[in-house]
Amino acid sequence: MSKIIEFKIGKGRTSRPTEAEEWTKTYFEATVRMPERYTEDDLHEAVTRAEYFVDDIIGAPEVGAIPQLDITQVNSLAWKKRNKEPAQPGEFAWLFGPGSRGGTERGAEGLVKAIQTTKDGKLVIGDMEYSLAKADAFIQRKPVKT
Repeated sequence: MSKIIEFKIGKGRTSRPTEAEEWTKTYFEATVRMPERYTEDDLHEAVTRAEYFVDDIIGAPEVGAIPQLDITQVNSLAWKKRNKEPAQPGEFAWLFGPGSRGGTERGAEGLVKAIQTTKDGKLVIGDMEYSLAKADAFIQRKPVKT
């Protein structure tokens, strides 16, 4: 029967906190040398400790800063229905986004930044979901499906 003298454990993490940031790669590897005499339980403990050690070195994934939003201000924006009439709170509506000819509608800049920090481009606040649509020409909101 063969005996383990040493082992290596390595982990990597690739992350991209937001679309605007570059990908970052982190990798760390540790080598553990076992004592001359050890039990199977000692080996399992050494592997577990090495894994925790590597996890501590790599750290938690980086998350981009999420802008602070004033939901009252977001709700007070000039949301429009499909026919461009003013929308009521809680119904589907839209605003011009950063991809429109005139750019982001005034006052909605923080909302756009918050949407862009999400992983899937959808920001849910309360019972509404906010996202960018049609090549970022529009900011849309719609009731969350329950």
